[in-house]
Amino acid sequence: MTVDFYKTTDAPNVADKTLTDKKSVENVKPFAPCNIDEPAFLMDYDSTLNSYNYCYVPDFGKYYFVSPPTLETGHKMRINCTCDVLKT
Repeated sequence: MTVDFYKTTDAPNVADKTLTDKKSVENVKPFAPCNIDEPAFLMDYDSTLNSYNYCYVPDFGKYYFVSPPTLETGHKMRINCTCDVLKT
């Protein structure tokens, strides 16, 4: 699956957020078990994603707040997300 990562400086309670620096990442896998409202994703490690705090998952049709990544074994990283109900 593909996930589009963004940066935003808007507060969480702003519905129409300004999204910048789009970065699309392919071959992202849901981290099982996957909850569509609070999913976690496993992907190849990419240090540039450390500064991204927002994402859109086209397969789910939802926008998410992104927590700082967690390093996993095998040069992988896990991204935990929480649904942005105002933007979605």
